[in-house]
Amino acid sequence: MSQQFKPSSAFWGVLACASYAVPSALAGGQPYLLKDIRPDAERSIPFQLTVVGTLVFFTAIDGVTGFELWVTDGTAQGTHLVKDIIPGSGTASYPRALTAVGSRLFFQVDDGVNGTELWVSDGTSPGTYLVKDINPTGDSEPSDRLGNGEPMTAWNGRAIFAAEDGVHGRELWVSDGTLAGTFIVRDIRPGSPDGDPWFLTDVGAFFLFSANATGVGRELWRSDGTTATTVLLRDIWPGGNGFPYLLVNVNGTVFFKADDAPSNDELWKSDGTVSGTVKVKEIHPTTGSEPFFLTNVDGTLFFPPTTPTTTSNFGKAMEQSRVPFESPTLIPTGGHSRNLRSVEFSTADFSLKQTTACTAWKSGSPMVRRQVPT
Repeated sequence: MSQQFKPSSAFWGVLACASYAVPSALAGGQPYLLKDIRPDAERSIPFQLTVVGTLVFFTAIDGVTGFELWVTDGTAQGTHLVKDIIPGSGTASYPRALTAVGSRLFFQVDDGVNGTELWVSDGTSPGTYLVKDINPTGDSEPSDRLGNGEPMTAWNGRAIFAAEDGVHGRELWVSDGTLAGTFIVRDIRPGSPDGDPWFLTDVGAFFLFSANATGVGRELWRSDGTTATTVLLRDIWPGGNGFPYLLVNVNGTVFFKADDAPSNDELWKSDGTVSGTVKVKEIHPTTGSEPFFLTNVDGTLFFPPTTPTTTSNFGKAMEQSRVPFESPTLIPTGGHSRNLRSVEFSTADFSLKQTTACTAWKSGSPMVRRQVPT
């Protein structure tokens, strides 16, 4: 059984309501300060908390060093700086794209010498090191999506990510944490232009992602981790950009939003085969429903679509739809109220009804508003 943490209020905020599960360490108690990382009047700003086994990695600033990599085992004694990658308080390495892969943390960081490159850590200073200088003339910025620091993806004991090596553009890479095991998988858009793989999504023996190829545009791709098996899965919009986006694995089925031109942005799904990559439903046949914030909650996909009487703008009322992965056509018709609602369904019939709930928010990329039934 994994260790139960008693997180600091500086680390985790917990929203509790009737049937919302919280860590047993908090049951009947209150969050407490685990460690005052920065004893002066300034904040340490713990950020990017990432669980790796029984450890939690994060970034923080203690006033002696800049923003660097920290780790905790849930005790004050076990909460410490992992490594001062760029020594001194006036400088910082700014670790980003923290990603758990097995018992290690993969991340990107600028060590002041090699640029922003791929590193790995086991939670100790000697075990925290540069894996490979992927771009010897600049920054490779290994991450998902445009080098903006989004986490990489763990896949079969390896990290998969997009990186820029200075020769091939921003393309698909894989790493097992060794120099020899870190390499480009395929130059999807040959030469210096970027293939820009996004939303790398683990589906077991393979992974799916969105990429931009010459003559095809941005479409859905599949890979088994080799050059030969990294292929275009489906050209959703021939002659245009299907733009598969927000890929989410729900029990082996990957849901995403895409545009096939006639119906604009709608909800799609894929099982990794051409025939199994299909539109779930045209929720709004005229303009597209633009489903966003796709979220897997215990095997059920939640998302707020735009319908003729609702909007996906968080500044206005929105409706939340719930689709089980095995039931592709559970979108209700009829009147819609302006209250946040949940679709209750069976395989035979379903109806829209208001539920008593509290609402949890997760800010970041993406922002998620989730209804928790009581």
